[in-house]
Amino acid sequence: MRFFLFIASLCTVAVATEGLRCLQCRGKSIEECDLSASVELCSFAEASCETEVRRVQVGSELKVVGVSKQCKQKQACEANEAQNQMKSGPSTQCNEDQSNSVCRCCCNDDLCNEGPLTCTKMESDPLPPAPAKLQSLTCPQQQATLYHGQYSCTDGEEPGSVCNYSCNGEYEVYPSSDISNTCHQNGSWEKPMPCCARPCPEYLLYDYVQLFHASSWENWLALLNMGDSITYHSRWGPESFQGSAVFFSDRVHEETLIQFKESNYNETKFLELFSERLIDIDFDKMGQRVNTATALWYASNYLFRERVGARDRRVPKMLAVITDAESHQDVQAAAEALRRDGILTYVYVYRNDITKFDQAQLSHLAGDKNHIYEVQDGGT
Repeated sequence: MRFFLFIASLCTVAVATEGLRCLQCRGKSIEECDLSASVELCSFAEASCETEVRRVQVGSELKVVGVSKQCKQKQACEANEAQNQMKSGPSTQCNEDQSNSVCRCCCNDDLCNEGPLTCTKMESDPLPPAPAKLQSLTCPQQQATLYHGQYSCTDGEEPGSVCNYSCNGEYEVYPSSDISNTCHQNGSWEKPMPCCARPCPEYLLYDYVQLFHASSWENWLALLNMGDSITYHSRWGPESFQGSAVFFSDRVHEETLIQFKESNYNETKFLELFSERLIDIDFDKMGQRVNTATALWYASNYLFRERVGARDRRVPKMLAVITDAESHQDVQAAAEALRRDGILTYVYVYRNDITKFDQAQLSHLAGDKNHIYEVQDGGT
């Protein structure tokens, strides 16, 4: 009975371990060993695959001189691997800084000993030397003054120094993502020094006149929405934008006029005046003719003059004709006079199923087809 139990135990072990396959080879490098390797079917007592790498010092480096791979009894293999950390001279048996090194690794799966060592960082060839530490260099000195702003750095132009930038009043750091900058160890800044700039297009620099005409209250409401979208997204101020407006039909209705100087660069004041003078137009009192040329001459001879608050010629001038009807007058001469004075002209027309526009007239009026915008009833 005891003999039977002993045989049964051996069979159990054999079933548990039979079939483990390991690479078997010898070579002067792991690559050479793997290329010449055969697959060995391990015995039931050999439950591990072992890789052994031997190195010796050649000159100033450890070179691999021998690699072996084979099946190994598990307990013996684990004992060999444990010796990697055993003291050997001033270091350990498996090392990269002594004249000799022996490293062994064990694994327990089929063909698991293929390739480099798995239990240590030691590879088939010595580790490459660590890169030389970069010499710390100072970064170039930045511009002394950040116009319309200021900056400070944690350590001047020394490596690791961080500079932070800020701007005064309505100026903003540009590019907006560059509010800080770091000096790298190689003596270069992370990015170029930013500047302080006014945001665009809010600071559009123009003296801007709007000439309005509408044939009905319904169309007037649509034109008001157009005028609002054109004008009132700009930043008003002595160094940027200001507006003037007037309504015309067969004549210029001066009772609706808002001169530049009346709003004094204040958008809120302009809107108050607009509400008082232009919102409640009495269309029963409007003439039936549309004399656009008359309105153009009025703008040229009066509205863009310094006596009503326009600025000198250094400030660009822009005029917008916002209308729902074509002119009964020839507009070419008046429009060309405006352009000779350097005044940009834009035309915004509101079109429904009834109204028609002479395209040649619109071209004469704007001077550039890209300055003509049409809005149809119910959409753009």
